[in-house]
Amino acid sequence: MNENPDAPVGRFALQSPRLLTATPRAILNMGPQALLDGIRMSEGRTITAVARVRGPNACDGVSNMELCAAFGADIVALGLYDPHNPYFPGLPNKVQLEPDDTILAQVQADLGRGWTLREVRELVGRPIAAALYGTETSFPDQMEASFVKAVATVENARLLADQGADIIQVMDWLAEPDVLADRIRDIKREVGDHAIVAFARPNGWGLFGSFAPREAITPTEIATLARAGAQIIEIPAVGTLPGTTPELVGSWVSAIHEAGSLSNLWIASSQEGADTDTIRAIAWGSKQAGADIITISDVGLTESVPDPENILALSIAIRGRRHTYRRMAFSTHR
Repeated sequence: MNENPDAPVGRFALQSPRLLTATPRAILNMGPQALLDGIRMSEGRTITAVARVRGPNACDGVSNMELCAAFGADIVALGLYDPHNPYFPGLPNKVQLEPDDTILAQVQADLGRGWTLREVRELVGRPIAAALYGTETSFPDQMEASFVKAVATVENARLLADQGADIIQVMDWLAEPDVLADRIRDIKREVGDHAIVAFARPNGWGLFGSFAPREAITPTEIATLARAGAQIIEIPAVGTLPGTTPELVGSWVSAIHEAGSLSNLWIASSQEGADTDTIRAIAWGSKQAGADIITISDVGLTESVPDPENILALSIAIRGRRHTYRRMAFSTHR
């Protein structure tokens, strides 16, 4: 007999260990290891969508984070989030720091000042990933122009963990593998069990005036980064860089799994703004390659958020309407 008649009953009233079927409340109560286990048990059916905060909200009156969550993302990643200067376009300002804030509000572009990362996490009911870029030795002027002050330092990682980030992504294209491994090791030691640490190289080097080798990453580099503490390794998805065939990406994924980490395959080549057939093709190829997570990055028409319909198409392609609609429909109060 149920001793508490007001307690919810049924399959989804209990905390599911799988991220795939867990309610928003259950997900937000997961610690880092439970979240990793929940992703692993979801068997390639986890979606991250990137919501850039250093860019406009795509739909007036709503933030890019909310849009990503509404269309089926399991995890929301904050693009270009500066932990020293938090703001979330699309949310109403709690404080106004500049005269221009009033003008932005008049054109339906509230900057969302005064919100914390932890409050946004509760608002959307999703784990939050946030990226740090480069190291002091691999952060040239052109990277600073693109990535503000969010450098991958131990201090910034601690700040992200303190603010409530579930996943801290160290993104780098230019540093030597040993330098990256040392930095990841230091960051993991600093944040401990308070956050997941990931290494991300989601696209090529062209942004920085360099030519990318055919292999964006090597099995040796993967093993080194995993040993240093990268619990998720994030690489280009099938068909998003020249030569990223299912076979090549599958070899990277196999190396990631052999090293004991999870794989996250990124659509980060502006193809996140392509037609839905292209998204489905990338999704199928990446799932066949063994992806644990597929990320759809933040370029739809502008650098802010992927086309919401492509988040939906990606979700349906890798897990069907059943799991997609449930994730979309779950109230954040459950």
